[in-house]
Amino acid sequence: MIQKNMELEKIITKKNEGLFELNKELVEKIKQSDLFQSILVHDIKSPLRFIVSTSKLVLDLWPTVKEDIKKENISHIYESASKIKGFVEEALLWIQIRNGDHRAENNRFSVSTMLSENINLYSEDSKIISGAITLSMDCDFSFKFLFSPNMIKS
Repeated sequence: MIQKNMELEKIITKKNEGLFELNKELVEKIKQSDLFQSILVHDIKSPLRFIVSTSKLVLDLWPTVKEDIKKENISHIYESASKIKGFVEEALLWIQIRNGDHRAENNRFSVSTMLSENINLYSEDSKIISGAITLSMDCDFSFKFLFSPNMIKS
């Protein structure tokens, strides 16, 4: 009986070790998920605050605001909303890839179009604006390749 109890204790200890290791992995995944959620909320919070405050200000003062100022503010609201939309789409894509749910849809894609989109993405960078970095594109417009565009979308 004592020997059987000792054998059973060894089996239980071994199984518990596996459970402890699995628990550590799950705790780490939960931490990563919480971190991702906090980053997501943080990155969306500021543009949304801007959209809310600017649209409220323009709405409250609509009759007294000049047309060019209205247009400028609505343009900024549109830009902020577009950035939020892009961020959310990228976050959803990342989640799909991480969970193994993403199915790439390969298309023929123009290299010059992709390069232009990425140059436009970084056009507001302070180093580019100041001239410290210059971006240029030297690519044959007929050059195409097969890939999933949403994997490297700007």
